[in-house]
Amino acid sequence: MADAQSYREIGLPAPVAEGAAAGVKPFVERAEARKAEFHGPLTRPDGAQLTEIAKSIDAHGLKAHVSQVYSLDQLASAYDALAGGHTRGKLVIVPLKAGPQRPAYPETGRPMSITYTALAVDKTTPGYWRVTLNNPPINAIDDRMYDEVYDLVGEIEGDPELKVVTFESANPDFFIAHYSTAEPKSRFGTPRWIDAANRLAQSRVLSIAVVRGRARGAGSEFSLACDIRFASREKAIFGQPEVGTGLIPGGGALQRLPLQVGRARALEIVLGGDDFDADTAERYGWINRAVPDAELDGFVAEFVRRILSFDKLPLRTIKTMVNSHGLPNTALLQSIEDTFFTTFAWPTTAPRMMKLRERGIGQAGDFELNLGREISKL
Repeated sequence: MADAQSYREIGLPAPVAEGAAAGVKPFVERAEARKAEFHGPLTRPDGAQLTEIAKSIDAHGLKAHVSQVYSLDQLASAYDALAGGHTRGKLVIVPLKAGPQRPAYPETGRPMSITYTALAVDKTTPGYWRVTLNNPPINAIDDRMYDEVYDLVGEIEGDPELKVVTFESANPDFFIAHYSTAEPKSRFGTPRWIDAANRLAQSRVLSIAVVRGRARGAGSEFSLACDIRFASREKAIFGQPEVGTGLIPGGGALQRLPLQVGRARALEIVLGGDDFDADTAERYGWINRAVPDAELDGFVAEFVRRILSFDKLPLRTIKTMVNSHGLPNTALLQSIEDTFFTTFAWPTTAPRMMKLRERGIGQAGDFELNLGREISKL
């Protein structure tokens, strides 16, 4: 059921039917690309379709039971579930041809390993993953990288032995420069960063951002989504420069920063759009500690060693209890991200974007290195 006529036949008004068909089209195309059959979305409010689309997944020996009505944007998770070999109770597509299967964690059914392009994941030490972010030339986080982070969070959730994961950059000048609209676009249409960030915070695993270089915009927001932030005193720079580009922060800063630094300082950071050194970020509460660069790796290694020396149960219980205070409102986070993507269409944004491209946004060079200073000169 994917065309407007089918939707009209079950009683949807013509405008609604046409909108539903347009919304479903990308998911149908993904299903066909993956040699899968599309079944959905659910369109009957009374749930009468539930029994019609519950399917047995022969390729994985699993059964997909649909237990509620899901919105169009949530259907993307079904494709992720299919690729990973698990259903999470809401799979609505059926593979027609079984492909090679990755080994899975017995406790969760999630895959043990995924191949990434912009992330390098070192799993050498039991209970600890060391993730290196590497997306040249300036480690801008684009849709592909967001998709990989989403997949990584699924892996993190799936490993019952994992205690701690650290994130660092392969580029000494940029932890993550900012968001990039470069191709390719997310397989979900819109990157599922808010979902990934929320799940990372709510997971049983401690996440640590180890920041060297610039962490601006989405880079700052990535670090804010981690449980703990340690930074190089000499080399780390933080900023939320979106206001100078004609946009608003959309990846969590508008909620997470006030929780970390307070309302007044959050407004200073976001409305001023300037750069902040690590010492100031530490003093404001943006990060946990600014550590001399020569000592940072050793400091993090010792902290990780201590975490690994403790039992999983108290670690996970403590994090769960702390999470009951201080996490942002998930619905508001998503609403802000939705608003962020509309700001690209504001009439005042395009002229600023043109000037940014002329000056060298997205390219290694002085403009990106000094972005906090330069955006007030556009």
